[in-house]
Formats: sequence, structure tokens, C-alpha cells
Amino acid sequence: MAYVYQHIRLDKDIVFYIGIGSDNNGLYNRAYSKNRSEHWKRIVSKGGYEVQVIADNLTWEEACMHEKRFINFYGRENLNEGKLINLTDGGDGCVGQVMSEEAKEKISKNHSRHNLGKEFPAEVRQKISAGRMGHEAWNKGGKFSDEIKKKMSESSKGQTPWNKGGKMPKSYIDKVKDVPKSKYIIDALVEGSVAFHTGRPKSTEQREKMSKSMRETWAKKKAEGFVRIPWNKGKKKNKNS
Repeated sequence: MAYVYQHIRLDKDIVFYIGIGSDNNGLYNRAYSKNRSEHWKRIVSKGGYEVQVIADNLTWEEACMHEKRFINFYGRENLNEGKLINLTDGGDGCVGQVMSEEAKEKISKNHSRHNLGKEFPAEVRQKISAGRMGHEAWNKGGKFSDEIKKKMSESSKGQTPWNKGGKMPKSYIDKVKDVPKSKYIIDALVEGSVAFHTGRPKSTEQREKMSKSMRETWAKKKAEGFVRIPWNKGKKKNKNS
């Protein structure tokens, strides 16, 4: 069973923390645990605290619901709504959590350097690959809203692409050359003149989609006053062709 508890500051006689826990044979270990944030420890060091179990014999879902209600009732300090030092809205999650810029920067640095320059052994790579087989991507079929697309566009403006000026190493090109299906990619990489899809057969459905897309695109451009100039305008026809 689960329960909801509160911590009371003895120096000011006010509730400063709301929490939930699972009943450990009536010991309420989580409620009395001092493994807390530095802010909690500073408050306790000033004048002590008292633990009160305010709801008991609950399911976990009920405890989460009551925790959210009590936090909403007393109000959070970091939102200027009350005296609670809780960092979230409760309910066994991070909903409503407000993080400082310093905390965000630390998390960003930890994530960026976690695997930076790390090379996994072949055995580990094989395990990772095997574990992903058969699983659909979490974002498969998902579409970004216009608002998100706009934000992504604005955030990328003025930034240099990560691969600008980069060139495919010769070792990689030589490696891909050995794969027959990669013939068209190699043509594009080495000669720089042949599209990677040149010569690849397309289904009737693909051709219809491409044709429809092109018609719609040019109709839109024409409505905007765009004048289409033939790609071969001004070029002389080869007599030998």
C-alpha cells in the first residue's frame, strides 16, 4: 500500500514538503528518509522538522492523486505560489518541474560528453544492433506541426551545418564501391554528375506521386509570379545525337 506524507518546519510551524511512498511494514521509510535535496537539508538544519503521514492505505494511483492535490493546495515556492520546496507538481513524475539555467547547462554538458569519442567494442555494437531489430522507430509516421517546424527553422538559422566542407574519406568510398547496390551512390560521389537514383526503376505509384507533386509545386510558383525557364534554353542541339 502507498501513503502521502508531509514535512513540517519546527522553527516556523509550516508545511514545506509533500511526498509519497510505499508502506514498508508500517515503517514509512521514504517519509523519514534524509536522502533529500540540498535545499531540504538547509531548511532542516536551521530548526529541525516533523514527519506526518496524512493519507495511508492507498493504491499508488490514489497516492499520486492526493500528492498532486496537496501540492496544489499549499503551493510551490519556486512558482511563488506557497512555501513547498517540491520541484514538481507531484504524481510520481517531473510534470511542472522548473529547472535553473545552471542545471540545464550541467545536464547539457553531461549528455554531450557522455559518449563523446567513445568507441564501443564489436560485441557491444552487435548486441545494440540485435536489440533494435524488429522495433519500429518511436517517431515513425509522426508529423511535426507547423508551429514546431517554424521553431526548428528559426533555431537553425545562422548556424553552420555540421558537415559543411566535409568530404567522404577515400577509404569509405572504396568500401562502398564493393557493394553492387551502391553503384549509383558511388557515381554521384566520385563523378559528381550523376544523381544517386539515376537508372533506378520506379513503380507506377511513385511516378504518379512525383508527377502530381511537380504539378502542384509549379502551379503554386506560377501563382506567385515565378517564370519557369527550360533547362536547355539557349543550348544548341547536338547534331550527332
